[in-house]
Amino acid sequence: MLETNYRSHPSIISFSSQQFYGGLLTAGFDASNFPRPRGMFFPNDERAVFIHVDGSEHRDYAGSWENQLEAKVVIDVCENMVRQNGWVNAKDLNSQKVAVLSAYRAQCTLINAGIRHLGLVCVTVDSIQGSERDKIGR
Repeated sequence: MLETNYRSHPSIISFSSQQFYGGLLTAGFDASNFPRPRGMFFPNDERAVFIHVDGSEHRDYAGSWENQLEAKVVIDVCENMVRQNGWVNAKDLNSQKVAVLSAYRAQCTLINAGIRHLGLVCVTVDSIQGSERDKIGR
């Protein structure tokens, strides 16, 4: 069993530890190793932020789920973070290792239409398994 995670902020590790590891998973680095990006509010320095959106889900032609209002919120957050951090091109974003995740292909399609010009891409959760990113949006 995994005992120490060196990839994630301690607040994210704490959630995973409690939910999936019976409290036994620990963070390999303290919070100071994970600088907070500008343009996003992180209460109590938490890094898992949930934004409630009163949108409605729909299935696309292939049966995948999408939510247009939720996609708009994600696009707005991405645009704000890019602007606030001075990331101006894909090279800047690659150095930051930013990823936008969704559980659904159709949702990624909606989000990609709004963030492609920023040099960002939305990918499905299962397609990014084994990869590392410093910043994750969902």
